[in-house]
Amino acid sequence: MVRNFQSLLLILVFSSGLIAQGNVVQINSPTTGELVSTSFLPIDYSLAGYFDIGDSACTNCDGFIRVTLNYAYAGTFHSTGPDTLQDVTNGQYLLGLEAVDPEGNSFDPEIMDTVNFTIVGNPLHNSWKSGIMRTGWSHGLCW
Repeated sequence: MVRNFQSLLLILVFSSGLIAQGNVVQINSPTTGELVSTSFLPIDYSLAGYFDIGDSACTNCDGFIRVTLNYAYAGTFHSTGPDTLQDVTNGQYLLGLEAVDPEGNSFDPEIMDTVNFTIVGNPLHNSWKSGIMRTGWSHGLCW
């Protein structure tokens, strides 16, 4: 009976640790399957109140957020709240936000949230922003 109780207690402690780790970082936006129609990606996420975020190599924080797109490094977040990634082109993406220690090392187990989304309808050329418009056979200047 004592051995069964110890095994049950060990399973409970282990599973509650995984649940707590899974709630450290949560992506609120974009949502799974969302279509985003801008070249900048607004990212809204929340962190557990007990995870103190700061700059890399900080001495008074728990770490920072490493950002990946399709498993490739895309940047870091060092403060709480919404942030953006710039110049994201059309396509399907897997966004990952991982809480890492101040040196950038992953925790064990890894603390990460992911979401799939798609960027659609970006302008083909940034010349619209500068006011120069290209037509079928001539160029014009927009005022």
